[in-house]
Amino acid sequence: MPCLSSRLPYPPAQYHIFVPCHPLPQLPCSSLSKLRGAMHDWAPAIIATALFALLCPGGILQLPGRQRTVDFMNLRTSCLSILVHAVIYAVLLMLFVVILQAHLYV
Repeated sequence: MPCLSSRLPYPPAQYHIFVPCHPLPQLPCSSLSKLRGAMHDWAPAIIATALFALLCPGGILQLPGRQRTVDFMNLRTSCLSILVHAVIYAVLLMLFVVILQAHLYV
């Protein structure tokens, strides 16, 4: 079967869509039924979202603060506080997801 783009009345450059020359592979029915019944682990997404909300610099606390070591709810950040909060976020996320292996199947 020739490519669909070879039967177009105009050159393909005038169309701004991708026309594949070969059909996309189809999953067998047994694979689809396995995907529908699969349990998905929601713990990493929930933990990452909660940590992101709690560790936004300047929201609840800022470490290091502008006047003191820890400032509470000042809504001002610095590059150093963003870096410190990113490191704390990564360490806590690794702790919960990788080391403690928290799971929540829905």
